[in-house]
Amino acid sequence: MNPCKVLALQDVTWKCNWKCKHCYFRRFDKSWDSGDTPLEVLKKEIDSGKARGCDEVALCGKGEPTLHSQVNQIIEYATKVGMKSLIITNGSVGIETYQKLYDLGLGYLQISMHGLGKTLDKIAEREGAGQRQMKLLEWLNKENHPFRINITLQQLNYQELIDIVEKAVQLGAFHVSLLNFLPHYQWNLYLKEVAVNPVELVDMLEESMEYMEGKVIFTLRYFPMCLLRPNFWKYVTNAQFVLFDPWEWDYGQYSKDIEKVWESAVGLSETVRIKGEPCDPCLLKDHCGGWNKVYAQAFNFEGLKTIKEVPNELEEAVIQRGGLFDLNPANNEKGGKNAIQHIR
Repeated sequence: MNPCKVLALQDVTWKCNWKCKHCYFRRFDKSWDSGDTPLEVLKKEIDSGKARGCDEVALCGKGEPTLHSQVNQIIEYATKVGMKSLIITNGSVGIETYQKLYDLGLGYLQISMHGLGKTLDKIAEREGAGQRQMKLLEWLNKENHPFRINITLQQLNYQELIDIVEKAVQLGAFHVSLLNFLPHYQWNLYLKEVAVNPVELVDMLEESMEYMEGKVIFTLRYFPMCLLRPNFWKYVTNAQFVLFDPWEWDYGQYSKDIEKVWESAVGLSETVRIKGEPCDPCLLKDHCGGWNKVYAQAFNFEGLKTIKEVPNELEEAVIQRGGLFDLNPANNEKGGKNAIQHIR
């Protein structure tokens, strides 16, 4: 278990050509067309991240990063200072744009693959969104460009999850992030417009993870471990381990002092987790971190339980900090390096 060394540029631009149902910023007063963060500001963020020890930079928002008028220069600068780069994108701005970014040193794309075809059209509230994204994914596969995907679980797509996952694996994604929707920002008041009762997600999640095992590395973020069978616990990364997730970013917390990062990670978990029953006495509390209290309350804590016994083969992992987390091939050095060995 090592601290994440990815710097996130979280304010690249507010411009976006989609309006996703689950977007954290959907109800923000700030205009979606209000423009780009100046290049010089972003360069300073990159410099700061590199100075504290980060070796990778992620362009992730708040809108669609590839719409920044100087996105090429951002990637050029990251490459120039010796940092790997990735862009979280909806994949709809045109293949020529992405080819140029790869030519400039882009490490890989992370595609927001929340659905297939018309399902993605509905989620993005854009006709043809699914078709445009699929065109990019097929091109990435044909050209052997590295990419990974994320899927935000929600009412419009959860019953099709296995189809989305199978397609992503067939097209060559090297890592899959399954993201359960969380009530950040104003969403605590509107959670049930998008989110699904975790109990209803279990069958689809377990079927999808079972399919991916041995084919691709993957992560399930933000889900109560107690609802899953024990063999799937290792794939869950909740708030307490986000700062150690190699596929996330460091939230400005990276340090060579692991204890310092761990203190921040626990503090992050404390702000969102359930206090008391059923989480505090649970044997998995130090691994699950405790489930999100707003989400739990919205669905009346249904299905949540205290784990009092663990399988013999997991006993040693459960008594170690990060023991379950390290069992996920996506999180350990061997699995992660094997997955990204072809990335610049």
